This record gives sequence, C-alpha cells and structure tokens, in this order.
Amino acid sequence: MKQKVIVDLSRETDGNAVIKTDAVIKGMTDNDNFETPKISLVTMETDKADFITKAGKALHGSEADTLAKNEAREVLNSNYRIQGNYVNTTCDGDPTKGESSGFSLCKAKTIYNLPDLEARNGKDAGSIIVFSRANPKKLIARLIQISRTPQDAHSWTWGGVTRKQKKNITNLLVGVRYWIRVAVVVNEDIIDWSEPFSIIVT
Repeated sequence: MKQKVIVDLSRETDGNAVIKTDAVIKGMTDNDNFETPKISLVTMETDKADFITKAGKALHGSEADTLAKNEAREVLNSNYRIQGNYVNTTCDGDPTKGESSGFSLCKAKTIYNLPDLEARNGKDAGSIIVFSRANPKKLIARLIQISRTPQDAHSWTWGGVTRKQKKNITNLLVGVRYWIRVAVVVNEDIIDWSEPFSIIVT
C-alpha cells in the first residue's frame, strides 16, 4: 500500500517543529535512498539552530524579536515542506523508504475493492444505471467517472457523486461502449478508483 510522508509543519508547536526537523536531518543523513536532497542537511541544521536561538530571545524579548522568530519559523516550515515533497517524489509511495527519511507517514488509506461494481442500461435511451454495493463505515460519498478510452488517463470525465448505491447517468451516446469507475470517500479520504467496468449503451 502506497503512503506519502507528511510535509506540513504549520500546525505544529515550535517545540514539535524543531523535533520533527531534527528527525528528518538524522533520518536523511547517510541515507542512500536520498542522494540529492532539495535542501542540504547542513542548511536545515543551520536554520534549525537559528530558529532555536530566535525563539529563545522572543520569550521575553521585544516585538522585533517575536517577528524575527516568526520569520525563522517560516524558513523552518519551508525547508520541511520542500524536503518532504522531494521525499514523496523519490519514494513513490514506498512507506519503508519514506519512514527511513525521518518524516512521519500519512495515515494509511484502506483500499476498497469494488468487485460488485456493475452498470445496466436505463429505461431511457442513452442512459445507464451504475451500481456500487460496497458500503464501508463512515462513507461520505461515491464518486463516479466515465470514459470511452480508459487507457488514456486524461479521458475520464465526471459522472456524478452520490451516497446511494446506484446512480443514473444520462445523455450518453447510444451504441457506444463506456467504461465506468467508482471511488468512495471515507473519513474525508478519497479511496483509490475501482477497476473499470464497461457497458454498451442502448
């Protein structure tokens, strides 16, 4: 199962931001998985130390000290985000490699296989009814896409959204074969698309 690393520090406390940055520096040092980091580890270490110094001054300092601390925090956040994006690109979802970088992994998404996906011709010409009987807990919605050339990743178009287990799609070309795929949204996560199901519209 593919997993990305979390690249956002903006919601972390200053203390956690330092801890997480330090974990990345240690994780990526002498790590053969990441030979060309976007931000040098020396730079990350220097910027981390600069932030710690300025954060200390800001505790009982002036508004200027607080401003300097906030600017240093933005640098810390930016370094973390850029490095995290590099890790995600390099790992291509490999959780073992991702975790070795020192970044935290995103929560693993459950992939719902939808073997029961099917479609039937509707009552009206040029319409089909898509059935998706998978019913995971905390389902928010089902997303539907259709295509006439599924091998082309850019050919998939919007077919609709529903919480119900069936959806009527209209205004299709009669005599043409369409492919349909469905994804479910669970806990605000979009789960991977199902294998396409094809039907000739009548």
